[in-house]
Amino acid sequence: MFPRSKNVIGRNVANCHPRASVHIVEEIIEKFRSGEQDTAEFWINKPDLFIYIQYTAVRDSDGKFRGVLEMMQDCTHIRSLQGSQTLLTWENKKTKALPPQNQLRKNALSRARARLKPLPPTTLLPTRCSKTFWLRLPNCGTHWKINPKFKMLKTPLARI
Repeated sequence: MFPRSKNVIGRNVANCHPRASVHIVEEIIEKFRSGEQDTAEFWINKPDLFIYIQYTAVRDSDGKFRGVLEMMQDCTHIRSLQGSQTLLTWENKKTKALPPQNQLRKNALSRARARLKPLPPTTLLPTRCSKTFWLRLPNCGTHWKINPKFKMLKTPLARI
């Protein structure tokens, strides 16, 4: 809705919000910091869009103010609901048509998943390396070359 990168975390709010709304955000932070308020909510109502925005004070176990969590949600679909639905029904669900590029990507992923077969628990990776599409192993030995798309596999958490 309002694209922001993760680089805005920890930055001054004046550098993360439009100038017209910075004074409101700063007021919210002051009220949170003083303990006068803990939440603030806003909504934007446009003809084809309803966005709900909530700011929540983040405090440590001693109640000391640590920061602000800003959450946004597109509630357009929620506001369009009528009546009651107390049980799950799939027949009323219609999937949105994807743009051609996304539809092609979805079809390619579906075909790739259909080709994958579950591995038995005794299978070792080097014996399957030629059939593993996301790893490029030059000799199928101990020297792995990981596709750049999966660079997170080099982190300590991935090793666990």
